[in-house]
Amino acid sequence: MSAAATSKCYSLKFSQYYLIEAMESRRLMSAGLAGQYFDKPDFTGEIVKRTDHAVNLDFGSKAPIKGMGSHGYSIRWNGLVTPEFSEKYRFIIEADGGARLWVDGKLLVDQWTPTKRLKESGAIQLKARKVYDIRLEFSSESGDASVKLLWRSDSTGRQVIPKNRLQTYDQRFAVIGDYGEGSQEEDNVAGMIDSWNPEFILSTGDNNYTGSMDLSVGKYFHEYIRKYKGAYGDGASVNRFFPTVGNHDWDNSISAYTSFFALPGNERYYDFVRGPVHFFSISSDPHEPDGNTSSSKQGKWLKEALSQSTSQWNVVYFHHPAYSSGHGHGSAPNMQWPFKEWGADAVLSGHDHLYERLEKDGVSYFVNGLGGSHIYAFGTPLPESQVRYNADFGAMLVQTTDNVATFQFITRGNKVIDSYTLRRKPETKAKSPRNSSDASDVATLARSSSTRSENVFSRTRIDPLPVESYWDSLAFVVKDEWPDEPEIAG
Repeated sequence: MSAAATSKCYSLKFSQYYLIEAMESRRLMSAGLAGQYFDKPDFTGEIVKRTDHAVNLDFGSKAPIKGMGSHGYSIRWNGLVTPEFSEKYRFIIEADGGARLWVDGKLLVDQWTPTKRLKESGAIQLKARKVYDIRLEFSSESGDASVKLLWRSDSTGRQVIPKNRLQTYDQRFAVIGDYGEGSQEEDNVAGMIDSWNPEFILSTGDNNYTGSMDLSVGKYFHEYIRKYKGAYGDGASVNRFFPTVGNHDWDNSISAYTSFFALPGNERYYDFVRGPVHFFSISSDPHEPDGNTSSSKQGKWLKEALSQSTSQWNVVYFHHPAYSSGHGHGSAPNMQWPFKEWGADAVLSGHDHLYERLEKDGVSYFVNGLGGSHIYAFGTPLPESQVRYNADFGAMLVQTTDNVATFQFITRGNKVIDSYTLRRKPETKAKSPRNSSDASDVATLARSSSTRSENVFSRTRIDPLPVESYWDSLAFVVKDEWPDEPEIAG
């Protein structure tokens, strides 16, 4: 790419920092499921990551891959599954070992005790040509090991799920909030996040309760932090930790916060692009010198930045929740900005030490504050509240493609509390790129149908499978509810 082309791209308020990190973070989608192989049965000691086109594996008494032992290991697969017909599908696990299976966030198989000749199944109603999140976990403690993932329906005979019905996500990241106490609970949640192998981590604030950034953050997340200089090991060559500032971060010295992290802009509020997602970190505390209302200097910056975004997904995150049913703090009216009007798809916050998902004016709001500090109770539920939980600590796992974004809250005990998927057609974000004349110098999309303008922050990638009539099955920003979802409240 020429220097002239580069300078034109950067002139649009995006530095080389953003461009390199956006391009380095891309994963190419492929048919099959993304597998993580661990040499311990509790998803620690990761050895390798690979894409398995189908789960139909017979390891026998041998190690599943070179470098692992022949027993005492675990494997996690996740991705998306696309049924051909609109009907009830029965998912079947046949294994020598222990297995758990989730489809669209529903636990269909839960037999974690390793069992010989395990045969378990669960059924779920699915819609044709619609993508659903799928996650399979397997463990082997001794002896021969094997695992198969099958399905059947009225129109589909019993079969191993074929690779053209499976696809990987192209990006995953974690979100943790209200965690920085240096507690055992924080350690548990950090270990779980590490086992997910996220490309990067967001925090929803209150990173530092102890007064020591290194004890609160560096001890658990130093491998994700660029220019880390603390006592717990090496940092990252490219930044992979993107916090937002909370009230305790201000109370314990904002200068310590900005010195510890290597963030864009003024470091109190900033934006960056990773894969198909444009992220906007906002400073919501009253101490913010540029204001914390929609009409403030910071608010005007966000409105302008969102208007210029060409990404498929826009995610805004800050500490004080715009809407919350929490008894501890509740909603922050000054943060009830016109996010839908400005172009946001999801808003993440913390401050209340609980988990809640809310829907307001077509935007999904998440309160995620169970990262390690003490847990809060709920007050009277807001009308917008969809899911509430405060029984244990945990974090969010978010996985995305150009047309799917799946948000999950998972406890430190590996229980999926909420799984929520946003979907859209690619043309719904068809804006002109910031400098379309130079977009081809940076990257191109490998789509034969030009339903979406080229995005200078996207690398060449392949279409999800199957594609023949996939787009016809999706509606603009269809938001799937969790049917018969239990309310879990304090």
